[in-house]
Amino acid sequence: TLDASPPAWTPHSSLAEATTLAVEYDFLARATGEEAPARAALAALRRVATAAARAGRAGSGPSDRSVPTPPHLPPMFLDPLTAAPASSVVTLGARGDSYFEYLLKAWLVRGKRAEDEWLRGAYVSSMRALRSSLLSRSAPSDPAAAASEGLSADQAAAGLLYVAELHAGRAVPKMDHLVCFLPGLLALGALHGLDTRRPGASPPDALDLDVARDLMATCYAMYRRTPTGLAPEIVHFNERGGGVAAAATAPRTAAAAKPAVSDDGRAAALAGATAAVESALA
Repeated sequence: TLDASPPAWTPHSSLAEATTLAVEYDFLARATGEEAPARAALAALRRVATAAARAGRAGSGPSDRSVPTPPHLPPMFLDPLTAAPASSVVTLGARGDSYFEYLLKAWLVRGKRAEDEWLRGAYVSSMRALRSSLLSRSAPSDPAAAASEGLSADQAAAGLLYVAELHAGRAVPKMDHLVCFLPGLLALGALHGLDTRRPGASPPDALDLDVARDLMATCYAMYRRTPTGLAPEIVHFNERGGGVAAAATAPRTAAAAKPAVSDDGRAAALAGATAAVESALA
């Protein structure tokens, strides 16, 4: 209809929705020869990245206008006209994930062009900001319990590595299952020679692949800890020392020791759940 409008429940655009078309329209441009939509999608991504490089002020209401948004970590809602922050929540989960993902993937899909250096730079800067503000470790796990849940002794002592959220400038120990795209993204960047370690960090930052391994171990544990083998949509972590602990330096971890729930137990639980659903539908 060419009559664009925001949803009825908000005048704002979500970060993910506003920045999620650059790769798709690039492929369409190659297939159809029509480049205008691809240019528009890339321009939207660049507008957001440019705004995110500056520390804006978040919040659409009087109560949170004074809460700054960290540079390179745009919040989950934006002003659709200016790309200015319209929320004080920063997340790599729902409504935020695609922005971070497409910075790297658009750079790769478009052939690492010199004109697209801003994509590479924005990706590296956002991952460095993530290390500073969001990357955290949970409280240590009980060694005996951790062993039954597939964690090594080193992993139990270190705690689970996760990506926290920022709510009005405060780190919240919550991670969406959707954030489990990040280990693969970090590994993909490392495969293409990118390094998101912060220069001069003390102690020195872990390599991207090491961070990816530890985050993947957390995502794996999210599945292994449930009787059905299905991860929850959202996980809340026990905090280390009463608060979210910065953990940009993620020690390399060993492989999982053994499953949290036996395969027989998981199969029985899944069969029971399936039977219950089938009975309800009969």
